[in-house]
This record gives sequence, structure tokens and C-alpha cells, in this order.
Amino acid sequence: MKIWRQALTLGAMLMFATAAAKADDNQGTVTVTGHATTPEKPGIMRLTMTVSADGADIHEAAAKLKQQRDDLKSKLLAVGATQSTINFSDPIEGNPQNLTPQQRMMQQVMSMRNRQAPSTQPAVVTVSSTLTAQWPLTDASPDDALLAADELQSKIKDAFPKAGASGPKTPEEEEIAQEMAAQQNGMETSKPDEPKFTFAHKLTTEERTTLLKQAFADAQAQAKQIAGAAGLRAGPVLRLSTSQTDVQNPQNAYIQAIMYAQTVQNTTPADDEAQADQRNAVSYTATLSVTFKLQ
Repeated sequence: MKIWRQALTLGAMLMFATAAAKADDNQGTVTVTGHATTPEKPGIMRLTMTVSADGADIHEAAAKLKQQRDDLKSKLLAVGATQSTINFSDPIEGNPQNLTPQQRMMQQVMSMRNRQAPSTQPAVVTVSSTLTAQWPLTDASPDDALLAADELQSKIKDAFPKAGASGPKTPEEEEIAQEMAAQQNGMETSKPDEPKFTFAHKLTTEERTTLLKQAFADAQAQAKQIAGAAGLRAGPVLRLSTSQTDVQNPQNAYIQAIMYAQTVQNTTPADDEAQADQRNAVSYTATLSVTFKLQ
């Protein structure tokens, strides 16, 4: 009994010592996130959309898609697109759609129902490709910029065939399309076969360096305030990261990564690019996570 008590006491002391050591480590640092934001005037307008064609077989669909791509390229050049920026991705079979998990489940249920009542309509093969193109923008006042962007977008949209102008759908396909359209009415996600416009400004190395310095100054000011409240001062930098994730808590980092992945759209701006879907709303935010040693 005496040996058991001694072992229990020793174990408790070891647990207390380990917890105290961890507490000292956590109390010895402070991690803060600094931000710096600046509005930018976009230099380019970018277009992204899915182009698709249907055929009785994959050869017919691919031939129609090639003809459609050639026609669109000519029309885009006519409305001022930069030739070197007009690109089509490699064609794939099918038409990618921005579907929610509920819509995908509904599509699977409808497909299972269709197997029980097969359609007599001939099968249709769809081949698609992603189109991207860019237009240079001239400097203008906010009012003129807004009007010019709207006018340019209208000209570009007129160059495309109307969405939904494909061949006739089977009754099952019509039912699926109607169900999806009803769900998309309350959502802001754009359809893949409709033009999506974004406005972008490419930052120079000097511009980004300046913003990162401002973000660091913001983080340093926060650390000084927090350390001062505890009767300490912020010392040397131990860690620097441009990620907003919690470097001391892997679980938080994983959750933040999942949340980010769920909000990202088809295109993600580069680290040196400010991007928005409105010409007068383009801004760039530099984010810097900094860990300081407390003294």
C-alpha cells in the first residue's frame, strides 16, 4: 500500500511538472495577426466561362466545340480582347457544374429513377472546355470606370450564344434542370456556362513589400499592447507566416483550411494580385502572422 501511494504521488508530481512546463511555454510567447489593406485600380478585366457542345457521339461533339471555339475567339478579338490572353483548356467529356452537395444527391436520385424508366430519346454526348480571356483597362474616374465596365461586359455577353440554347432535353433531364434552377434561385453561385467577370490589379514587388511592412507594424503594435497589459514586453520574433491559420493549434488550422476551401470560387487570385467582381471594389490585403517572445 505504501509503495502504491508513493507511485501515485510521484505520478501526480510528474503530471503537475509537465503541465507547469507547458504553461510556461505558452506564457512565453504571443502570436498576433497584422493586416494592411490598400485600394487598387484594376489594370485588366478577366473573363472565365465554360463552353460546351453536344453531339450524337464524342467525335461530333468535339467537332462542334472546335468550331464554337474558333467563332468565339474571333468575336472576342472584335470586342477588344488581348489575343495572347484568349485561352481554352483541353476539352473534356461532360459539362462541369457548380453543384451543392444537396444538388449532387438529387442528381444521383434522379439518375437512379431514370434507370427504372429509361428514356426513348437518343443519347447525347457533351464536350466542354474552359475559356479565359483578358481586356486591358484604361485609367478613369470611378463614375466613368463603372459605366465603361458595364458597356464592355454587355458587348462581350452579346458575343456568346444564349445560355440554354442547346438541343432538346429528355423529360428526366428537364425535371433535373427545373429542380436545380429552383435551388439556385436563392444562391449567388454563377452558372458555369455564363460569363464570369473579375477585375484585377497586379502588384509590383515594391508595392507588396510596403504592405507587408505595414502588416508587420500592425502585428507589432498589437503584441506590445497585449504584452503591456500583462506587465511584459514583446521581444524578438520567433515565427513569421503569411498564413492566417493558427500555427500553435493544428486543429484550428485544419478547420480554417476547410472553411477557406468551401468559399473559394473557380478562380483564386495569386499572392501578388488584387481581385474583385466590381471594378471600383478592388483592394489588396496583406496578412502576416507573427509570434513574439515575451520578456
